[in-house]
Amino acid sequence: MSLSIASLPREDAEADSKFVCFACVCDSFLSDVIQESGEQQTCSYCHTTQAAIGIEEFADHVEAAFDRHYRRTSTEPDDYECIRRH
Repeated sequence: MSLSIASLPREDAEADSKFVCFACVCDSFLSDVIQESGEQQTCSYCHTTQAAIGIEEFADHVEAAFDRHYRRTSTEPDDYECIRRH
């Protein structure tokens, strides 16, 4: 039996149909972005119809915020941390 990629279930198929509204997002900046740019959709979380965006678009906004405001640190101790341990 052979499988093609097209026959495999798409894991993000459910995510394509989910929406999050501005009221369900506690971060004021992201909530404002959703309220200003979202379209009238039924929120997948509170089930009200108001300004909402797709969950994939929401994830893109969150990822962009992390990229702008955080940086990945090394998993290894730096020289200062090594000195402090000894």
